[in-house]
Amino acid sequence: CLLSRGLGDVYKRQKLACNHYKFKSDEEYLNRTIEFNKNGYMKNKLSSETKNNKWKIKANIKENKDILLYLKPLKKFMKKPLKKVIPFSDDKNYKYLISVVVMFRYEDDYLEEWLNYYIMNGITHFYMYSNENTKKTTDILKPYIDNGYITLIDWSDENHCEKNIKNRREDGNWNHFGKISLQNCAFRDFNTKYKNETKWIIKVDVDEFVYIKDKLIFIKDFLKNTEKKYLNIPRTDFGNNGHKKKQKGLIIENYIRSDIKSTSQKSLIQTQYISKEDRGGAHHFLLSD
Repeated sequence: CLLSRGLGDVYKRQKLACNHYKFKSDEEYLNRTIEFNKNGYMKNKLSSETKNNKWKIKANIKENKDILLYLKPLKKFMKKPLKKVIPFSDDKNYKYLISVVVMFRYEDDYLEEWLNYYIMNGITHFYMYSNENTKKTTDILKPYIDNGYITLIDWSDENHCEKNIKNRREDGNWNHFGKISLQNCAFRDFNTKYKNETKWIIKVDVDEFVYIKDKLIFIKDFLKNTEKKYLNIPRTDFGNNGHKKKQKGLIIENYIRSDIKSTSQKSLIQTQYISKEDRGGAHHFLLSD
């Protein structure tokens, strides 16, 4: 993801990255497994012990402190009162400059860090598809809803998907990529109802943090100085750092060991270029011709 050479020097050749804090401590991983396996779309997601142990080893190989450039600004930002959203005024075609779309479950302990991180980076709205969450979740989100940051959509009912679509295969594979899942349907719903409200959209989970490597540049400033219309962002998996119990403090400061290289990518796109054929993929938007 490189910026065009003709732009200002400070923005030339800056790279986007995405940190993926999948499991965190052993305690948090166990609690998440129990919660997901109760019911719904996420059932069996974390049940492959052999597969996940291999992942844990790979995701703890390298010390990776790149995102720590943003730690001090984030802590400072989180101490300030939450301000109301400032409407996007540079382009009358859009209500918001940059938004995030996500389907989420069992993220109560991590929502405030994640929301503040992206608000600090200039994200002005979040389209949040809530899957099997509780009143506690809504209470955490209420200040952000009241200040105009969040559109919260209940997405727990499988009837949100088209008829005859199965959300899980009979063999227990929680996310068979050959079929349309409840998460895919959420992203398709975003394309239908909301995409025209925002100029840019980022597709990330609550355990994913996008940033510019090697220099403290916020996402908003990065996007204002790029001629790109679509960016693929390398995503790197982070491990438990050997933590047995849930740690105090922020995720981005407690987990600094990762895989040696990125294993997947996430999408950031100008919404006018999302294809009408987009199937709501978990990681990517389909770019129109």
